[in-house]
Amino acid sequence: MKVSNASRVPIDLFVMSRCPDALDCENRMDEVLKAVGSIATVHMHYIANVSDEPGVPPVCKHGPIECAGNVQQLCVQMHAPAALWPFVRCQDASPQDIGEPPLAKKCLDEVAALVSDKESYNCMSCFKDGEGASLLAASGRKTRDLGVRWSCTVWVAGSDKCADASGGPWRTCESGTSTEDYVATVCTRAAEASGGRWPAGCPPKP
Repeated sequence: MKVSNASRVPIDLFVMSRCPDALDCENRMDEVLKAVGSIATVHMHYIANVSDEPGVPPVCKHGPIECAGNVQQLCVQMHAPAALWPFVRCQDASPQDIGEPPLAKKCLDEVAALVSDKESYNCMSCFKDGEGASLLAASGRKTRDLGVRWSCTVWVAGSDKCADASGGPWRTCESGTSTEDYVATVCTRAAEASGGRWPAGCPPKP
């Protein structure tokens, strides 16, 4: 049975697009989504230094090229959400080029089957105009206001929060961080949301 996007378990990833820890985290989440992608959905959020003063652009830890990568992913999330995760994974395959316009165009072409012509046009426009910068500023403010500082931080259904600690052990974890742990958490949250019914396709209930 197909689960509507509104009913899927949200996985919130707070990242910096060119951060090595974000890539490690996204590799882990890719394994999770291969197992439970039919009942989960990913939302991307970005960590940047943002100002509340109008007209002051965000500053990204890994430079303006990272800000561009953040913008590209946010634009796809806004205008072609069905293609978001494949687009992110396409960029992850060339981490040294994340943020470069040719890679963004290549990845948008690679997910063309999931994107209408109008959505593709809107994404390309968003990459280049002020909309993308506004999306990044809003995302950075939300991340800041939520108190998230580490890339990558993972929230499952608003809880089970965990932050990768710069190549070391994961910190502030409310549940396990293996692929199997995340799969079990997603399945548990989905069951809770459906009145205790264990989702089809999940491993046996722990």
